[in-house]
Amino acid sequence: ADAVAITINSSENVGIGTSSISGKLSVDGGVYVAAGSASGVAYGFYPAGTYGNTGMFSPAANTVAFATSGGEHMRITSAGLVGIGTAAPTNALQIVGTLKASSQVFVGSNSDDAYSGGLINLSNGSRSFGLSADPTNAGASTIINFSIDGSEKMRISSGNVGIGTTAPATTL
Repeated sequence: ADAVAITINSSENVGIGTSSISGKLSVDGGVYVAAGSASGVAYGFYPAGTYGNTGMFSPAANTVAFATSGGEHMRITSAGLVGIGTAAPTNALQIVGTLKASSQVFVGSNSDDAYSGGLINLSNGSRSFGLSADPTNAGASTIINFSIDGSEKMRISSGNVGIGTTAPATTL
């Protein structure tokens, strides 16, 4: 028996490689599309002209990017790095622009939802403020320290607060 090549049913739905059509287009097998670009996406959204520059494309081998209004806004690289607002992420998730969280942001272990050390560093390139909790991941003697421009300025350890010392002996 011959394989089904293309089927168009009475609802004008199309099947390629299948006669079991479950939507406007049903395909049995791989679908390959030209790579496209930010201004001419490979997978776009209808209607063309209104949303013609919004969709997905592949700017490099094994890389997927997402565009809106003809500009790239998010990319997943071949290494699995995700960039929002950047086409060249260097971390698992890199956001260029403002990030807003309406609940919580966890920094630390990815093995569970429990916090196990982390660092928040706010920097504009020439100045920075850092906040770390349990930076050595010791767990038993958790500390919180504050640093400015890479130099520790204050530490909270076992309920004691130290300003200008890494071994506070008393509370404030």
